[in-house]
Amino acid sequence: DPSTLRSRQAYLDTVYQSSTFLLSGMALGPYAGSDTSSPCNQGMREVWVTLLSNQTGALTATAPGYSVIDTFKFSSATCQSDTSSLPKFLVFGQSAAFTGSMADTGKLLRSGVLAGLAEVNTNAGGVFGHKLILQALDDAYTPTNTTENTLSFVESSGVYGLLAYLGSSTSQAALQVATNYSVPMVGAWAGSDGLRAPFQYNAINLRAGYRDEINALVNYVLTFTPYTRISILYQNDSFGLTGHSALLDALNAANLLLFSSGAYPRNTADVLPALEQIAHSCGTLYPEVVILQAVSAPAVTFMAAARGILPASTLYLLTSPCATEDTVAAMGNLNQVSMVASQVLPSP
Repeated sequence: DPSTLRSRQAYLDTVYQSSTFLLSGMALGPYAGSDTSSPCNQGMREVWVTLLSNQTGALTATAPGYSVIDTFKFSSATCQSDTSSLPKFLVFGQSAAFTGSMADTGKLLRSGVLAGLAEVNTNAGGVFGHKLILQALDDAYTPTNTTENTLSFVESSGVYGLLAYLGSSTSQAALQVATNYSVPMVGAWAGSDGLRAPFQYNAINLRAGYRDEINALVNYVLTFTPYTRISILYQNDSFGLTGHSALLDALNAANLLLFSSGAYPRNTADVLPALEQIAHSCGTLYPEVVILQAVSAPAVTFMAAARGILPASTLYLLTSPCATEDTVAAMGNLNQVSMVASQVLPSP
């Protein structure tokens, strides 16, 4: 219905009233508004858990040592729950890291968004005749920069909405602005609790959250391995803390305790103190499994450094921010590293 584009608020209202919609063949929803008994602003709850092997085949040309050999699928309980006044172009703002530690991911995210918008504009003439335009600004994965960029979008550029932000702390900073200005914030590449609970009307999430990923990984371990000593490396911000909290809850549900944990500072690869905590918190016993709630560079640094400290049999569980081709490529030169990756988008 073209009337859904009348205003930013009309768009948000329609998402929750419609409950479910299709995106590139995927059914997202049901979404449920704050007036329901079980509000939900998260559209997809499935996580794909993939075992990476360094024994057969090749995942990419740059990582000849690893290949995908098995996938375990896990789904959380689903949530129950006139255009003539518009300009010819609908402009969306994106603040993401195009420099710094997350630049590669940010650039790929921007490229994907631009490709998607180009397809809609070219093949469908836009949305109800309105072409979609992206304005992208670099925030270097720093929340204060994200806030400045977002204020610029809504105050100076007058964007229709915010699209495909990168990172939990950065996206949560932007959500404060989006809420104050009643601007839709769609498809943040982040899975933190702060975008989901308590219910956030302006945040339309298109991917599973980190709690879903952690639950999937723990279920994988308990289903396919005999391991019970589970530890976590986490980034010391809302992204990492969501993963840490989710792991505590998942282990408690399985009548298990967290074996050990270690945090590293955001925007660094300073993981050696965390490795010491994870490895030596329980005397002569070592963790059997380490969950990496980290981004790519610190995850690679941790696994490389752990080779001389943790047993060779240690299983590393990579959540989606570090389950990237960059990580796999960097680990391609390290033999006998067992990795399992959680992913939140189905394979194309």
